[in-house]
Amino acid sequence: MRKTLLMAAVALASGITGVRAESPAFTADAVQQHPQQGAQQGRLFVSPQGTRFETVRNGQQMVQVFLHQGNVVRMIMPSRQAYVEYAVPSAPPGMPGVKAQSPCPPADARMGQIPCQKVGADTLSGLPVEKWRITPPQSKGALMVWWEPRRAMVLRQEYPDGRVMNQAFTGKSQWEGRSVEAWETTFMSPDGQTQKSQQFIDPELGVTVRETAPGGLERSLKNIQIVQPDPAWFAVPQGYQKMDPRQMQGQGQGQGQGRGPAQ
Repeated sequence: MRKTLLMAAVALASGITGVRAESPAFTADAVQQHPQQGAQQGRLFVSPQGTRFETVRNGQQMVQVFLHQGNVVRMIMPSRQAYVEYAVPSAPPGMPGVKAQSPCPPADARMGQIPCQKVGADTLSGLPVEKWRITPPQSKGALMVWWEPRRAMVLRQEYPDGRVMNQAFTGKSQWEGRSVEAWETTFMSPDGQTQKSQQFIDPELGVTVRETAPGGLERSLKNIQIVQPDPAWFAVPQGYQKMDPRQMQGQGQGQGQGRGPAQ
């Protein structure tokens, strides 16, 4: 339940890069459209304190909160006037409001910290980048990553099996009246086949505001408003009962939707 709902929120939020500490708080409508699955929509609230995502699933309102301090996830269920709360080891990949300091994966409770080392510097798309080597356990080789620290963004990945992911800056554009950066991502398989997707990144907010992927999938943020953050976004409403997360097992299954490639 935890992973399913959390990944649904991240997918609709389209968070590829992280919000910097100086980024303003904002609200937006997060929309996901797919030719076979139709449209899904939710309301997103982002501030330095955390992220709130509201949506309706199976006819019931669901509110998901992620608090940066302590990496706390809070699921609020207005129809039941109840909530569950638990801590996670680290912020989910792509979570708006989170700026990674490196491409290194977080430590795993079972495997510990995966070996991850900066090994040099390079330039991609005219941008200075750091080159990192990541060696997952039982892997046939190392994953090489080219990391752009200012945007907290992976520009290139080379996998041990020969797959390559490359992101290239293609110019400036406009989205919802805001100036954005256009990027093209190319996925190359060892046999030479390629797939491309496109992202539009808002440099002020530090998030992807529109993404198109193979197969017709599109994610976007609309009605973006810069606002003063409200502590009530992240608070539990008065009178709500705290539940044990184990009571929720099986109740949230099937309500979320996984995400494709993420940083």
